[in-house]
Amino acid sequence: TGSNALPELVARSTDKGQTWTVSALGPPVFQGTGIQTGLGWTPLGGPDGTFVAAYAGAAASATTSGNENILVERSTDGGMSWSDPVTIDDDDPAQQYTSFYPQLGVAPDGRVDVVWEDNRDQVNYHFLVRYSYSTDGGLSWAPNVEVSDQPVNFGLGISFNSDIRQPPGVASANDYAAFGWADTRLGNSTTQTQDDFGAAAQFATLPATRSTTLPVVAAVFAGLAGAGIILLLVLMIRRRGPAAAGPAAAA
Repeated sequence: TGSNALPELVARSTDKGQTWTVSALGPPVFQGTGIQTGLGWTPLGGPDGTFVAAYAGAAASATTSGNENILVERSTDGGMSWSDPVTIDDDDPAQQYTSFYPQLGVAPDGRVDVVWEDNRDQVNYHFLVRYSYSTDGGLSWAPNVEVSDQPVNFGLGISFNSDIRQPPGVASANDYAAFGWADTRLGNSTTQTQDDFGAAAQFATLPATRSTTLPVVAAVFAGLAGAGIILLLVLMIRRRGPAAAGPAAAA
């Protein structure tokens, strides 16, 4: 609680990395799920573009880190100053769900993608991968999209037995966002199997000759390479829906 709350920090250099200045992002937050953050630049949202930072945190006054939210801040002056943090996970605050491990990607057209995991409507250490995006430099965010087609059991596999942090990954393209995450659906208490699964959210119909396999693989490595995990499996499940303002779920 209070005394354990710390601010997120950002370092800025204007001389190609020779010197750096460090400043705080927003007020101190209470974190207990590991420090995973996302940071990117988009040409949208301001005359000089916008830096967008995403991280997980609970209010400094919280009695537990178990009600963390995904927070986003933005800077339109090259990182010299930052907006107040806003919450982009749209669960019911009264339920005190846990959202954590955010990762961020930026498509060539400037769309900002953020993916994370949370235990919304789940029990017994099960979590789902969720996603939101912004097309105006982080000023507003789309309703959350459920990426994984079934909960991930964090009571199995490397996550449980070795406590290795494995955030989901995202690779952003104009027509789609591809995601990868560690999944225990093929495991049990004996095998403790944990594999890498992938999915994609489509913003435009993809030609039949175009494959999303490589972007999904890239997303998997983006989220898991830091933990030293070797790619074992990518599951591709294509689910097309009617045209809408947001992405069509696909995998």
